[in-house]
Amino acid sequence: MSLRPFTYRVARFAADAALFALRAAPPPVRAYATLAGRLGYLPRYRNPRTFNEKLVWLLRNTADERRAQLADKLAMKDYVARMAPEARTARVLTVGERGEDLETDDLPDLCVLKTNNGYGRNQILRSPHDREVIVRQANAWLAEDPAADLFPWETHYRDIPRRVFIEEFLSENGTDPPTDYKVFVLNGEPALIRVMADRKAGHLAHGLMDVDWNPMNPLRKPSPWQHEATLQQAREVPKPSQLPRLLSVSRQLAGTLPFVSVDAYLLLDDVYIGELTFSPAGGALPFPYAFDRALGNRFQLPDRA
Repeated sequence: MSLRPFTYRVARFAADAALFALRAAPPPVRAYATLAGRLGYLPRYRNPRTFNEKLVWLLRNTADERRAQLADKLAMKDYVARMAPEARTARVLTVGERGEDLETDDLPDLCVLKTNNGYGRNQILRSPHDREVIVRQANAWLAEDPAADLFPWETHYRDIPRRVFIEEFLSENGTDPPTDYKVFVLNGEPALIRVMADRKAGHLAHGLMDVDWNPMNPLRKPSPWQHEATLQQAREVPKPSQLPRLLSVSRQLAGTLPFVSVDAYLLLDDVYIGELTFSPAGGALPFPYAFDRALGNRFQLPDRA
């Protein structure tokens, strides 16, 4: 009889006990321990070498007002129109500072409720639309601290004026969310593309491609304290015909930013920009250490004096 399941259960129990104790730790200790647990190694704050370490360093040690300006999902749309007019963004149907400000009488059968700040505050709305439910959800999101569940270095979300809006639903087949292409741009040049698909199945399949569309797919098995969703799942995705335009748009939007993830959808012949992200996973992306280190070698930080 294999001892592996028993060993795993013991490790899982120990991890749960450690997480329980961690809740009482001072915030800096809790943040570092959480980061280390997600990365699977002890990260360096002072002399970063991996991509994740350098991203955390950038967020902790630089104050760049562009992060708040461009992470704003509404302001981003104007930025895209100015900097990359060949790209598109989802059309805004109604916007307000409170849920009560939203116009809900003539919404299409499918649309998306969002806040302009933070992470994960979006919901697909399907007809028949219940205005009371929409308003209640919008106000609940607006009342939350947008950085409450994030790392302490993701403070730029708190600097975004809070608004709620409903925009058109984008889809490849009219019913399901589209495949998400996240272009990591390091020092103005695209370095890799994370492909995230199968959202309709209740999970995400992750693929990692280089800019020539060769699969990179660094697989990393989750630690006992991590959910299996953190695994980078190998996935073959056909090379999109819009790839050259996606990379060109990403360069235009990145400009002089040290790092940005350009999150896009490719629908028919169009490139749609969903958002610009400056702290994917808070700097705790589940890369194997060797890959993390190699990617970090390509990431030039600003003067660290």
